[in-house]
Amino acid sequence: MLATNGTIGSVGGCHVAYSGKIVVNDATQYLGQGVVGASESAIYLTDSTVEHHGQGVVASRNSHIRVGQDINGSDVVKPVTVRNNTQNGITVGDASAATVVGSTIENNGNNGIFIGRSSSGQIGVGSLGLMAGVVVQNNTRHGIAVESSQATILGSTIQENHVDGIAVSNAGGSRIGIADGNAAYVGNTINANRGNGIRVVSGASAGSAATPSAGTARMPPPLTAGTASPSTTRQCISPARTRSGTMPPPGSPSSATAPPSSAIRASGCR
Repeated sequence: MLATNGTIGSVGGCHVAYSGKIVVNDATQYLGQGVVGASESAIYLTDSTVEHHGQGVVASRNSHIRVGQDINGSDVVKPVTVRNNTQNGITVGDASAATVVGSTIENNGNNGIFIGRSSSGQIGVGSLGLMAGVVVQNNTRHGIAVESSQATILGSTIQENHVDGIAVSNAGGSRIGIADGNAAYVGNTINANRGNGIRVVSGASAGSAATPSAGTARMPPPLTAGTASPSTTRQCISPARTRSGTMPPPGSPSSATAPPSSAIRASGCR
């Protein structure tokens, strides 16, 4: 199905192009191409399963996809499963953008989520402040791959992928467990991936909030090109602090006073 000139449709199994909007709700899709938005289009995918395609869900050429949250940006998660596709589960490329919340991306034949070519991704955080983690597991390559692009990854579980949990490369950047604006740490569980938990190479950078020991929260050194974390990385939720190298937004301070230890413990650090 083709949506043009700002129209909105509600269908299953769709191709969206040329500045259209498509709403896919309560659909199970098999075979074929999956869900594709191209050429300044928008896709809102909720309460659906996308499986047994080549590419599962795709945004390309300045398009936008929202997975797990409806077009109105409501605070109710409407989970999507993207599984058993032969290529990437979700692909975001060519200056496109994606938000993915409350969904499961698993058993795909390449990366679980790929964000590349000057694109951006919000994983675990949606529109109007909705936060709901994503499970990215058992994909044939990386769980989440960020290449020449930017991503924020919050409150999610990235596990049992066959290469790295999160791979950042080619001058890409990621905020892993650090909310935009440094408002909070919203930790991830990165566990049992066959390669590294987090790998940063080829001029890329990543800021990662982790819990080095029980009852303590502090910012670890930023990951820079050529560094990697162990295959098991646990993070926590705590009031945010910044330090040089963690990619705070323009105009924000490079450091802040740490909250009292009682506030850190109460906020859910493990």
